[in-house]
Amino acid sequence: FSMRQLVVAPCQPVNCYRETFVESVALARDRGVRMHTHVGEGESPVIEARHGMRTVDYCAEIGFCGPDAFYAHCWELTHDELRKMAASGTGVAHCPEPVYLVGAEITDIPAMSAFGLNVGLGCDGAASNDNSNLMHCIHSAYMLQCLAASTRGHPVPPPADFLGYATTGGAALL
Repeated sequence: FSMRQLVVAPCQPVNCYRETFVESVALARDRGVRMHTHVGEGESPVIEARHGMRTVDYCAEIGFCGPDAFYAHCWELTHDELRKMAASGTGVAHCPEPVYLVGAEITDIPAMSAFGLNVGLGCDGAASNDNSNLMHCIHSAYMLQCLAASTRGHPVPPPADFLGYATTGGAALL
């Protein structure tokens, strides 16, 4: 088993041509590697204007979903979109640190888990994370979910869940 994995990862649908994603799907499936992109970061209105659907449906339409795919972020997704992702086997790489920097809503990790999504935990890139320290990201993810629990009516999640997202959850995505 290798600790290194190749993943076909076009930036995100709002920044790439449709053909880039279609060709990425073909390449990944031909080579038997996973696919990754960024979804649910506020781009859905632009994708809707361009393609007549939100980003999760757009990715599904071109085949960029399934057990061999995972999306980073997903903070703006509806419960219906999360259910669609779970049904297709698409996973989520939750990167909590950018939420602080862009003032985004807090990702609904308890809902993702309840719908059966595979959730991993990541640090994102240097442009939206000041330290790339996974332990700090585990702490940030937990604290953000504690904050969100009171407004969403969820119980405060067990801290051990976040260690699981960072280890077994992340390993399952890769």
